[in-house]
Amino acid sequence: MSTSPPRSPLWQRAAITVWAEPYPNNPGLTIGVLQGALGEGVFLCILLIVIFSMTEDANVGKPGDVIFPLFIGLTITMGICTVGPMTDAGFNPARDIMPRIVALMAGADPAQIFEPGVWVVYVIAPIIGGIVGALLWMFWLEPLHSKSSSK
Repeated sequence: MSTSPPRSPLWQRAAITVWAEPYPNNPGLTIGVLQGALGEGVFLCILLIVIFSMTEDANVGKPGDVIFPLFIGLTITMGICTVGPMTDAGFNPARDIMPRIVALMAGADPAQIFEPGVWVVYVIAPIIGGIVGALLWMFWLEPLHSKSSSK
């Protein structure tokens, strides 16, 4: 006689599904860890460059203080439209970690919640992408803006 494992209560399954489901692998569209990580990392790099471009004084051609939030919002919208179908547009590592802890407290299987590929896509890639974007701004774009403003 085989016994199946007991099913968790509905609220536990709902918490796990809503808060800690890894990036979607829709039928016919399987996203691997590398593709998901590249999507998240490259977008965070672009987002940080746009944010620095809109807020740093070295950019003399930046838009006014009233309109620059629109450009940042449009950049995030672009990221949601392009990266969102692949990874649900996580973008923020902190936004990913806490729901996983809540799902773990709700009774989720730790091996499923803390799957290594999920850490790479939602935590490590955005952090690396943000660091690369900041470094590109500091050592490549900011000096170019400073040179052009001194002429």
